[in-house]
Amino acid sequence: MHMRLFFIIYIIFISFSSAQTNDYGKPVKDPSIILKSFQNFWQYQNTYIKLSDDFIGLDTSSNSIDKGEFLRQLITGNYLPLRLQSKTSIYYKLSEVDYWDVKDIRNTTVNLAKIELWNYTMENNLFPKFNAQDLNGNNYSNESLKDKTVVLKLWFIGCQQCIKEMPSLNKLFDTYKNRKDLVFLSMALDEDDALRKFLKKRKFDFPVIGNQNDFLKNKLRTYMYPTHIIINKEGKIVKVVNSYEELEKALKKNI
Repeated sequence: MHMRLFFIIYIIFISFSSAQTNDYGKPVKDPSIILKSFQNFWQYQNTYIKLSDDFIGLDTSSNSIDKGEFLRQLITGNYLPLRLQSKTSIYYKLSEVDYWDVKDIRNTTVNLAKIELWNYTMENNLFPKFNAQDLNGNNYSNESLKDKTVVLKLWFIGCQQCIKEMPSLNKLFDTYKNRKDLVFLSMALDEDDALRKFLKKRKFDFPVIGNQNDFLKNKLRTYMYPTHIIINKEGKIVKVVNSYEELEKALKKNI
């Protein structure tokens, strides 16, 4: 009798512990629906999947894996990321795909994972040494920005998305303009004269450092534009994202 009671209590305890640990449910969308067309996939991707988020990654057996490993698995082209239902955290699970009826879904998944893996590998590294002057003659360097949180935009004039998000970035700048410990800055590939001509027609409140082709390509090795980098007060890169929406979300977590 005592053994039976102990066994029942043990089962209840295990069940309760599992429920406490695994606070996720089924996928928000069935894989067969997601993979039916590129339109279905893209709608799902834009609504539920943000690989820049600090998510909890799960392998095909629901074992927890770190973000880097999750992204590396996506790059193989053998998996689709599934968002799991949860009220407390963001869970993505690897779903193996034996055959891709729509090859563009596979290719897009791989390319997005490559971008996010590169961003992820930049995080927790010190920002490279630099010393530069903006279009107004103000000097910036690692030393001058010490003890400041830096929001850095990387862009160029011919990047349509870089230009499109500028009004939103101006609003973000205005929101935090009274923060003495927060610096907004931008680096562009273009020459100073071209930037001055462009900025006469387009309002952009971030200080602009021009002629940064060598630094962005060889020091930061940036290949995706726009790129936004948040640098903490110790000069370490804490977040790298590629859109205003992601930047706004990340900034709230890192200041």
